[in-house]
Amino acid sequence: MNRIKELRIFFVITFFITWALWLPSVLKALGISVPIGFLIISMMASFTPSIVGLILHRRFLGTELFKIDMRERLTFYFKKRWLIGILILFFGTSTVSYFLMRLFVRNFVPVNTMPWYMAPLVFIQILLIGGALGEEFGWRGFVLPRLLKITRPMYASLILGVLWSIWHLPLFFMEGTVQSNMPIWQFMIQNIVIAYFYTWLYKRTSGNLWMMIYLHAIANTASALVPYWQNDIGRYIGLGVLILAGGLVYWFERNSALSDSRES
Repeated sequence: MNRIKELRIFFVITFFITWALWLPSVLKALGISVPIGFLIISMMASFTPSIVGLILHRRFLGTELFKIDMRERLTFYFKKRWLIGILILFFGTSTVSYFLMRLFVRNFVPVNTMPWYMAPLVFIQILLIGGALGEEFGWRGFVLPRLLKITRPMYASLILGVLWSIWHLPLFFMEGTVQSNMPIWQFMIQNIVIAYFYTWLYKRTSGNLWMMIYLHAIANTASALVPYWQNDIGRYIGLGVLILAGGLVYWFERNSALSDSRES
């Protein structure tokens, strides 16, 4: 089976199951009475990408190749400097965006934010049930390696960033979600830029899935603690800072590649 067909199967199944599970929460937000049991089940929707990704990955690779692939990509043998680098990157861009936003919005009052001393608990919550574990075995475990086989990293990031954003669509209709605070096009552009960082780190760490999960958890934790995204100006500034950071990473990578080619 070719990779495009494998990707098509993944997205059809993942979107259908996830949106079906999120439907009760959407109906509740629209004022329709929904049994509590369905709402509890709805909370498990974010695990769909990883579950579908693991099942299909094993199905298409075969049991033995799947075990080898998972053993290689779930290794803890990676350069630990990436842990600090990711922490600095996302908390740095979020903090810079916040203080720049405050220069333009002096009367800004954040809503539903977490104090900084809660950071470890927020990180653990996001890691376990906030999307990191529930999504990354799908997006970067199943989808990204197949996209990289058929297109360039920049295009792979663009395609995955768009589809990843669309997958979140029901959250825009649920009260209290991050997505309900912003237009979908802003969320999509931001996700495309962030997808580039995922792809860059994926290639630099030989597809290490622990790093993908860690990046997801850190990025979401930074957003929970630094609420620059709670108004339009903050989101525009945040997007600009992310694009600038992405440009610097691209420039560094390109110059490193040119330097390596000259030396060889």
